[in-house]
Amino acid sequence: MQLIFQGPLLAGLISLPAHNRISEFLQRGEIRHFILFFLVMLVCGQLTGILSLWAASKVVAEKDAATLLNAVKVWFLNWVALIVIAAAVFVIVPSIAKTEAHVRVLLVIGGLGLLSLMLTLLIPMKVYVIGLLRSVGILLLAGLINSGAAFFLELILFTTLGLQKDIAELQTTIGKTPAEQQKFMDRLIGKEAPDEIDRLLDDALHPIGPRSPLPQRETMVRTLQEKLTARQKSLRPGDPDALAAYQAQIARYMTFRNEVIAERNGQPAATH
Repeated sequence: MQLIFQGPLLAGLISLPAHNRISEFLQRGEIRHFILFFLVMLVCGQLTGILSLWAASKVVAEKDAATLLNAVKVWFLNWVALIVIAAAVFVIVPSIAKTEAHVRVLLVIGGLGLLSLMLTLLIPMKVYVIGLLRSVGILLLAGLINSGAAFFLELILFTTLGLQKDIAELQTTIGKTPAEQQKFMDRLIGKEAPDEIDRLLDDALHPIGPRSPLPQRETMVRTLQEKLTARQKSLRPGDPDALAAYQAQIARYMTFRNEVIAERNGQPAATH
C-alpha cells in the first residue's frame, strides 16, 4: 500500500515557489492527515530500523556484539554517511557540470554511489567485527524485518487516519484525467483562468483549500448569478464563441447551484 495516487503532482510541489494557493492547499484536512502520516512513519521508521538491526544482529553477529547500542551506532553512522555523500553530490556535481564534462559528472556520481555502497557494508563490519557476507546478511535481514514492520504500521495508520477517504477526496479535487490534473496544477501555481466567472466557478466546484461553509457557498451562488446575468446582457449578437462560453458557464453554475441546494436540504455533497 503506497501513497502514489497523485505522485507526479505532489512531487512537483517540492520545486514550486512559495505561493498563497499552495498555502491554501496545505490547509486541507486531507493534506494535514498525510503530513501527520509521513511524520509518524518517519519517526517510527527510525525506531523500527534500529530494532530491526538489533534483531538481525542477534541472528548473524556474535552474541557479545549483538547489542542495542551497536544497532544505534550502525543506524547513526549510516545517517552520517548518507548526509556526507548527499552534501558531496550537491557541492561537487554542480561545479563539475559547469565545465560541461558530462563524462566526469557520470564518473563522480558513480564513484559516490560506489562509496555509499562500500560504507553501507563497512559500517556493520566494523561495529560488529564481522566479515562481508555476514554484514550483507545483517542488512538483508534487517531490511526484511523493517519492511514488514513498516507495512503493518502503514496499514494501521491508513485505517486510523481514514486516509483511503482522503485519497478519494483529493482525487476528486485534483482530477482523475491528465487534463484535469494539469488545470489544477496551473491554478495551484497561480495560473488562473483569464475569465473572472471561470475563476469563481473553478473555486466553487474544485476548491484548492478547505471546502467553504454553506453560508459562503450560498453567497457565491448569488454572486455568480449576478455576474452571469450581467454577462448575458453584454453578449453581442452573432458571436457564437462568446455564446458557447456563456452556455458552458451556465452549465457549471447550475451544477454548483444544485450542489448548494442539496447541501442545504441535508443531502450528501455531489462529486465530480
